[in-house]
Amino acid sequence: MPAEAIRFKPINTNLIIKDSGEYDVIIQASQKDQSAFKKLFDKYSGKIYAFSLRLTMNTESAEEIVQETFIKAWNKLESFRFESKFSTWLFGIAYNEFLMHNRSKNKRDEKFVLADMNELLNIKTVFNFDTNIDIEKAISKLPEQAKAVFVLHEIEGYKHNEIAEMINIQEGTSKAHLNRARKILREELSK
Repeated sequence: MPAEAIRFKPINTNLIIKDSGEYDVIIQASQKDQSAFKKLFDKYSGKIYAFSLRLTMNTESAEEIVQETFIKAWNKLESFRFESKFSTWLFGIAYNEFLMHNRSKNKRDEKFVLADMNELLNIKTVFNFDTNIDIEKAISKLPEQAKAVFVLHEIEGYKHNEIAEMINIQEGTSKAHLNRARKILREELSK
């Protein structure tokens, strides 16, 4: 067996992707198969966009983050070791792109406005309020990490151990950020 084929085998067989079809697609994409990568893009780009939009509250910024996330994923896909879910790895890249975007945004001293309200109304939320706009505005006021943890846990459905891996924090820190986010949201929504 060639050394290159061995390079793509999972390090821990207990963590192999349950969907063997996705495993094969990831392997093909990591070998620079554009049609395989397009399948991954088609499957995950909407989720990454929704995540980015919730973090930035700006459609242009969210689109830029999605683009940069998938460019980085294309360039680094061969380094994906199947030690976590592919989506966990991809959301981690997206979160890092969000942080980099915010740093460059702050350096340029840009002012961002809320995204188109129609788009915000279509975003699924886990709360039952008269409008989704109130919760989206409240989420936008959360600190960066609390916002990311809230969106990943409550909206995207990730567990704290997955979130911790995505954004490079401890699992307990993820739980603390979620509690903080919930408290801030309760306060914001009771105003």
